[in-house]
Amino acid sequence: MTAPCPAFGFVILVEPRATVDFTALADDLRRVTQANGLVITRRPRALAFEITREGAQATQADRELLLDWATRWNRVADIAISDLEDMNSAAE
Repeated sequence: MTAPCPAFGFVILVEPRATVDFTALADDLRRVTQANGLVITRRPRALAFEITREGAQATQADRELLLDWATRWNRVADIAISDLEDMNSAAE
């Protein structure tokens, strides 16, 4: 038997800086991910999102794109973006 192929992606964690409506932030994140062929999945944690790519691996360039996105929202929230990781292993 062979091991399944890894599904590389990363996780975005959002921690509010103040009591604000995060609808605009979440909508903008969806817009950026969809415009760049990425798949966003909300994790059970309040503001945690898993970012992958349909039929391919997310890359460091994808991660850097969202690091740039996060800087635009730093007044509203502290946004942490994980390193690339095998999302299959992370789910276990």
